[in-house]
Amino acid sequence: MNLFNALDGVKKIYLSAILELIGTIVIVIGSFITIADFFSGDMLASASTASGVAVLVIFGGLFILVGFIISIIGINTASKDEEKFKIPLMFVTVQICIIVIKMFVPEGFSNVLSLIGNILSLLVMFFVFDSIITIAEKNNNEEMVEKGRALRNFITILYIVSVAMSVIVLCLINDGETILIISLIASILSVVPYILYAIYLGNAKSMLESGIES
Repeated sequence: MNLFNALDGVKKIYLSAILELIGTIVIVIGSFITIADFFSGDMLASASTASGVAVLVIFGGLFILVGFIISIIGINTASKDEEKFKIPLMFVTVQICIIVIKMFVPEGFSNVLSLIGNILSLLVMFFVFDSIITIAEKNNNEEMVEKGRALRNFITILYIVSVAMSVIVLCLINDGETILIISLIASILSVVPYILYAIYLGNAKSMLESGIES
């Protein structure tokens, strides 16, 4: 099977996963610094590092934004060869709507929308896995099928735990210390799916390249 569009799309999705992984790691580093300052009790140190943390968050956010845009292009391209990619493309479209709505709503409701956005991110990742698994099945690549299913299920569990922690954070309005700790754990957990996602996308890229060369 010569899936040129699928290969081009997966290459872009792979690049987007790398960029989003870098952005997430940068933001997690910012979270570590914030928590270290919080527990140090040094207000002068906290004030001096606040601007540095803000730069890290902006820098990480830019990586995630660029990765998100590239992923949209990649998923759309891949959908020309594999119909199942249209499912994550639909969820990405909803994510865009959520991002726009967040710009015009109060902070409390914005937090809820962020939670919904996290769930949509899981659905996008889940159905990208599903689409690649379908291609692997058509190519009789049982190893990629089994690996994809195992990683997809593991990532789903991690996301559920992360979302549950986000719900807890929304409920702990006045407990700043606990919120910081839970947020940090959730941030660390959010890095793992991107690592596994990027690894599988790299494998998918190699699979498609081999299929085209043969």
